[in-house]
Amino acid sequence: MKSYIIILVLCFVCLGCGGVEGQQKTQNELEESLLAFFDIWLKGDHGSLLPLPSLNEVTVPALEGAYQDTGIKLSYSTSDMKLTGLPESYIHELVATESDKSLAVRMLIIAPSLTLSAEQYKLDGRAFYFYRIQGAGDMRVNFENSYLAVDMELATNGKKMWVEKLQFGVEVKKITINLTGASDLVRSTLNRKALSIFAKYRDEVQVSLKESVIPLLNSYLADISPDQLLEIIYGLRRKRPDSAAN
Repeated sequence: MKSYIIILVLCFVCLGCGGVEGQQKTQNELEESLLAFFDIWLKGDHGSLLPLPSLNEVTVPALEGAYQDTGIKLSYSTSDMKLTGLPESYIHELVATESDKSLAVRMLIIAPSLTLSAEQYKLDGRAFYFYRIQGAGDMRVNFENSYLAVDMELATNGKKMWVEKLQFGVEVKKITINLTGASDLVRSTLNRKALSIFAKYRDEVQVSLKESVIPLLNSYLADISPDQLLEIIYGLRRKRPDSAAN
């Protein structure tokens, strides 16, 4: 199963969440500048410096697919969805280094609560062959305490940059699903199995996330030189309101 909901959610978390946890300790100017970069993105006051989307509400395309596991077989579809909660996310850990040949970043991002909602969804299937699983109405899914570990290295030849290495580690502590138009038994079954479904497809999610993000990053990096990228990152730190006090 292609878990496009999770892939898109985590992609935006990775690229978008800019809250800075108060306990985060930085060791160098680059790390401080990257934290400022995410913080300014979060607040939406980056002006025209970067082509960054608003994080208050992110549109996720409609989803359609099938799921099969022990005793359960069903098809599902949704209308376009809305993701909220990204502005409350924060960077818990960050390590960044730069050299003449690369820029390396490792970080742990935590999203306390993400909500994915759709005006329409549809479920149709069976559990244990005899119980019909059906539902149609609006959908609301809450992801609590989502963790995204990112290990990335950008290589450079002095004229351009590209993604040399990118790895993700994904963890979600709790998933709550609320479906109108579905029976209590259907809702309780899906909520009981939500984390196990996620665990089953974790490796696929991480690989798909990597395959989705690398082209996006390389597309952006193709239009900007290494010096321009670093100038933007360090410049955003100077633009941050509290930078004058440092």
